[in-house]
Amino acid sequence: PVLAAADTPLDTSGIFGRRGYIQPLWAWRPAPAFFPYQARVLLPSERVAWRDRKTAADGFPPWSTATGSQGIWLPPDKQALLADQAGIQRENAIHWQATSWDTAETLWSGPFIIPAWQRYSSPFSESRTFVGLGTGVHLGIDIASFFGTAVAAPNSGIVRFAGKTTLCGNNIIIDHGRRVFTKIMHLDSLFVTSGQRVERGQPVGMTGTSGLSTGPHIHWEMLVGGVRVDPEEWVALREGGLQ
Repeated sequence: PVLAAADTPLDTSGIFGRRGYIQPLWAWRPAPAFFPYQARVLLPSERVAWRDRKTAADGFPPWSTATGSQGIWLPPDKQALLADQAGIQRENAIHWQATSWDTAETLWSGPFIIPAWQRYSSPFSESRTFVGLGTGVHLGIDIASFFGTAVAAPNSGIVRFAGKTTLCGNNIIIDHGRRVFTKIMHLDSLFVTSGQRVERGQPVGMTGTSGLSTGPHIHWEMLVGGVRVDPEEWVALREGGLQ
């Protein structure tokens, strides 16, 4: 979502813009002046390198607690997604098939990077209550961000699924080898297709609020041997720590 061609120089007084999330027809408006540095528009195939060295040890921003004492309220259109049992079963089948690959090769290298950045909004294993719908456990990390923020592959691998499903919206599943998988959900747009090889830091999509989502963010899950684990632990890995 940038009003410029690839390789166009950008700075804080330049032509960078983003889609206004609450404006009709996805109208464009100038972005706030939050760029303290110069930049260049990336081609879709280029790496997003500005978070490559960020690790858990560098300190993460505080978690948000915006759900309130009564829990998360879902608007009617989002509640309707939970009633689509056929769609949910199809989504589960797609995700099961995509994460059933048993790639013997280690495709990742070194610590994982954070796919997108603004602030953490929900931690791993948080108890979550939806108003009128019950309580469950959050088995991933939510990262809230501006609508249309570039999302990077957290590490190298092969895209096993890229498409739209009922609850996860536009989402991708990356096979990192040795039964390690990344899921990134609720995207606005996708830059990759199933079967494509991706490198760490490569743009794979843009943040959005598709599927069961109440605001622009990504839900980032990691599965190891079929078990969901805390992605933050993989961001904190050091070279040689887990190969």
